[in-house]
Amino acid sequence: MGLWPSTASRPFSMSEAGVPTTDRQPAPPPRPRSSPAPAPAPAELPVLIVGAGVSGLLLAQALRRRGVAVRVFERDTDFATRGIGWGLTLHWSLPALKTLLPPELAARLPEAYVDRAAVAAGAASRFPFYDLSTARLVLAVPPASEAERVRVSRGRLRTLLATGIDVEVRVGGAPLGRLG
Repeated sequence: MGLWPSTASRPFSMSEAGVPTTDRQPAPPPRPRSSPAPAPAPAELPVLIVGAGVSGLLLAQALRRRGVAVRVFERDTDFATRGIGWGLTLHWSLPALKTLLPPELAARLPEAYVDRAAVAAGAASRFPFYDLSTARLVLAVPPASEAERVRVSRGRLRTLLATGIDVEVRVGGAPLGRLG
């Protein structure tokens, strides 16, 4: 049966449809005789984050900034295990990243830049693409300010995002240590 009584054979009243017809509210349903123990308040339980990559660590920082306890789990034994040399271009996500981070970490974001000197000179966001067989410039991305687009080292960004986060290393459920 759906939410509404069947009207195929007869009209129904508003009270049958669950709509109160007086100012009195219906009585709450009776409590079961044996209720389970109440769950702990959400503020007492930490949010569990699996993975200490850029997204997991950013989530941990954003939650901590809002006073939410977190536990971060990682399988790699150090931050250099995978992808340390990758560079990431932050453009549309840059304002959100700065908003999610505690202000003291947002101010330290330049520590993760691929080329801080080029950013300071205003030349970092040009991203030329060359045909390596001819050395001919094929494409150059239009320049953008540091507020609009920056290039960061994934490894340095991950290290910055791990600041103040206790990352628990576990492999196959077994604790191996901590990062950070």
